[in-house]
Amino acid sequence: MQAIPDADQNLAALRPKGLLRLRMMLDGFWKWLTLMGVIFTAVGVAAAGVAGYFILLEVRYGREGRTATGQVTGKDTYATHSSSDSSGTSTTHYRVAYTFTAPDGSTHSGSGDTQYERWEPLAPGDPIEVQHLASDPATHRLLGERTGGLAWLFVIFPVAFGGAGVVLLVVAARSGGKKARLLANGTLTRGVVEAKEEHTNITINNRHPYDVTFTFALADGEVHTAKTLVTDFKFAATLEPGTPIGAIYLPGDPDKATIFQDKWKKHFRATGS
Repeated sequence: MQAIPDADQNLAALRPKGLLRLRMMLDGFWKWLTLMGVIFTAVGVAAAGVAGYFILLEVRYGREGRTATGQVTGKDTYATHSSSDSSGTSTTHYRVAYTFTAPDGSTHSGSGDTQYERWEPLAPGDPIEVQHLASDPATHRLLGERTGGLAWLFVIFPVAFGGAGVVLLVVAARSGGKKARLLANGTLTRGVVEAKEEHTNITINNRHPYDVTFTFALADGEVHTAKTLVTDFKFAATLEPGTPIGAIYLPGDPDKATIFQDKWKKHFRATGS
């Protein structure tokens, strides 16, 4: 197979290797987009799993939560800083340490955050109400304190990361699918670059990919014009107006066309091999 064949060559006469869409999703720039999609989706799924744990824990507290009177063993404060706030705003949290004895006689200790109004008058030795699970007293918390502060984890975090990951994968899959269909069913023919300009709406490593306009000859000799986005900067550097190229298009829909890259030859094997 030549990049600029003497005559049209139907790539369907060759046998594409398996998983052609995935191969194109892992081609050049799209490889990084696909990997980012996988990572974001995985983080979203993991966050959803953690959120699911806390949701189920709330359900268990609602079903089998029991109250016991414990004793304050100490209290302190700590601060957290918002990484998204350039002014360095911090939030103070009020923490109470406690111990209590469950109905089965076992003793348990822990600590939990509470509101300032509840925290301020407490002193070591004061009584304090604790909630625990009847079937597992080792799982406990201050009475009235819920995981509502983790609402961002329940919804926003999984949706944001998982949703972004799915979007990236869909974009990569659509691009890979289009190229895979061209490579599996397209016709390779002569072409020439007509124009090249930066696609300023997309930035990759502080550089813009290129919209390349090209013309190519159909099987009946008609000249057709198409445009494609080239994200491979090394390959784009070889494309200037007047540069001869190999163009690949779908015979039934020549508007679906792109510039054939020599590196795509590796995705084919000769029929019968």
